[in-house]
Amino acid sequence: MSLQTGKETIYKQDFQTSLENSKQPQWLKALREKAFAYFTENGFPIVENEEWKYTNVAPMAKESFLLAELSETIEDALETGELSEPSAAADGLSSGKIQLQIESNAINSDAQPSAAADGSDFIFDESKDSVLIFANGQFDKKSSKLGAAQRANILSFSAALKNEKYAEILKAKLGNLIDTEKNAFTALNTAFVGEGVLIHLPKNARIDAPVQLLFTTDEGKVSFPRVLIVADEFAEATFVETYVRSDETKYLTNAVVEISVADEAKIKHFRVQRESHQA
Repeated sequence: MSLQTGKETIYKQDFQTSLENSKQPQWLKALREKAFAYFTENGFPIVENEEWKYTNVAPMAKESFLLAELSETIEDALETGELSEPSAAADGLSSGKIQLQIESNAINSDAQPSAAADGSDFIFDESKDSVLIFANGQFDKKSSKLGAAQRANILSFSAALKNEKYAEILKAKLGNLIDTEKNAFTALNTAFVGEGVLIHLPKNARIDAPVQLLFTTDEGKVSFPRVLIVADEFAEATFVETYVRSDETKYLTNAVVEISVADEAKIKHFRVQRESHQA
């Protein structure tokens, strides 16, 4: 038994809009559609589920969050009237279920970063030259420091899909290291896979400095960061996922990091949670 979102129409609109505006290949769209179908059918888990009996997600399900990953084409559609924002009455806002809404302000690459997007206070000294920053689920390449991680090939999903070699890696690995039909949060993240990051460690590549993955989400928003790490034979690296906040605010970060490790490769993985107590 699971907690249904009660927001199938809202999720469906957001999902279909995201999918229709995407230039992703058909295999990736199919992966997203399968994950969304599972989430729509099963919803979020409740404490009656054995694996979730000690984790009550009901308070989160009562919050209303803005979807932070929609492209500028959605804003264009809003401005031209081709797509309308759902009203509170139409949403069934009083039903007390989680709601994703379209954020009418598209991400402007020239805009100043938000307080949450900065995150500089949370960068480890050891990772000052090997930190990938994700602001509202999007890889912020300008703010990231990759000098000490040059042995790795770090590409956005869109860049990887334009390269035959990395497109094949992405197709073979993405979504195959997890089971989207066992975890509603994983399924929802997969349904909204956008501009994730592929980190590929070639054979014998070694990164001495720990690579920090720094995730921030602004107040009132939900983000779906996605990272795929692929380590070839005899590669070595340490990765530290770090989830931080700029203040004690409410938001939802639903991240998935997949790691594929070949024979004789050595990957150390840590996760540090320094988020808001209200997140």
